[in-house]
Amino acid sequence: MADEDDGFIGMPPGILDSGTFKLPPKAERPRAPEREEIVFVPTVPGMPVPPVPQAPVDADTAAWSAPVSHETQRAIPDPADSPYAAPVVPTPADFTPPAAAAPPPAATASGVPVAPTPAPVPAGWRLVLADGSEASVERALIIGRNPVAFDQWPGAVLLPVVDTTQSVSKTHAAFEVDDSGLWVHDLNSTNGVWVVHGEDVTEAAPGRRVRVPEGSSVELGDYVLQARRG
Repeated sequence: MADEDDGFIGMPPGILDSGTFKLPPKAERPRAPEREEIVFVPTVPGMPVPPVPQAPVDADTAAWSAPVSHETQRAIPDPADSPYAAPVVPTPADFTPPAAAAPPPAATASGVPVAPTPAPVPAGWRLVLADGSEASVERALIIGRNPVAFDQWPGAVLLPVVDTTQSVSKTHAAFEVDDSGLWVHDLNSTNGVWVVHGEDVTEAAPGRRVRVPEGSSVELGDYVLQARRG
């Protein structure tokens, strides 16, 4: 006779309990305060404009800044009238300065010219997404649940991600690569962008980019991805 059921109900064959693979909740990140807007005071026609306060001027400064009369200017000798002044050589009207010659290419020991070495191309970067897939960042990449293009990054790759918590904005952030490395921009997202590298946590406030070191994590709301190089 088979043992009686102990009350435990298992999952059907072939179906895994997704709760087993859930990541621990991400730490809450405080957002930076919004910048105060600049208030412009309208000018009413006919309203007198208050004078601008001037810094005090001492007697020596006042003497140097005092206007000079025409008689005084005529009494000041012209350096060009000196008998020791260098003669002025007129420049022909059709004179064209010679163009700077390009430096000759470097030569090897055998005397054969060598072409100049091209500028190095930035090493490739890739993003490891939360589901384990990877996306390369050649020049620029815009990420979100349904991202749209930006004029600031023409030709950028649009990378949509699946976020069941809806913490990622439709167009959340932009990654760009230049000669100095990988950078991230917050595109006015709802839940912010943070770069976590070891113990250092840096918020990418909208309007300024933040460097993404190799091996660091980037938090887009509750969505976390990894930055890898090569």
